[in-house]
Amino acid sequence: MPKRTSKVLAVSVPPETARYFEELAEQEGRNKNELFREMLRICQSFKETGRFETLRRYDAARARALGVTTEQDVQRLIEEARRTEGRARHERPHLGVRAPPAARPSRSIGVCSTARSPSSPRARCSASSGGS
Repeated sequence: MPKRTSKVLAVSVPPETARYFEELAEQEGRNKNELFREMLRICQSFKETGRFETLRRYDAARARALGVTTEQDVQRLIEEARRTEGRARHERPHLGVRAPPAARPSRSIGVCSTARSPSSPRARCSASSGGS
């Protein structure tokens, strides 16, 4: 016997909400299962957008507090962080031996695509190899 790829949910709602849901499914030309799945996708997308906006506002406030107002300011801070990270990494020898920069292993960084497909509102991310 094949295994189910879905799970049945029972949801209790007031009668007027049930009528509205059924009318909406009919107006949309969908069955109630399709409509419910679409509603969940929209809800998930809405929550993800809210989290992104919260983080964006937090980062914007931090940037203002640090006096970061242009792309040049961002580039300057990145370069300063890389120099600081590089010094800290080179100053602490591993087991008494310090490898030259070319011999250090590269780090794995995440690459995200903001391309969205109709079936997936979320950005797709994958790991790729990047230099340090």
